[in-house]
Amino acid sequence: DSSVLQVVFAGDRRDDFALAALTAGIPEDRITCCATDDEVADAIRLDGVSSVYWCYELYSRDIARRGEARVAERLRERKGE
Repeated sequence: DSSVLQVVFAGDRRDDFALAALTAGIPEDRITCCATDDEVADAIRLDGVSSVYWCYELYSRDIARRGEARVAERLRERKGE
């Protein structure tokens, strides 16, 4: 799907998920792997993006909230706020 500009994976199984994404036809240049969950928010490319979708496992809500806050901070920085 050409509307998907980037897929970011993190954690212990990131390479497994990246391989699955490649197998599903996602081009390698659209896949980013991060060693830790906290690196994901800074790895997200924001240029030309209208939406960011964050999927996380059931018990990782705090990690997702930190990431969401970091992405919001980056967007504010871009706007000069």
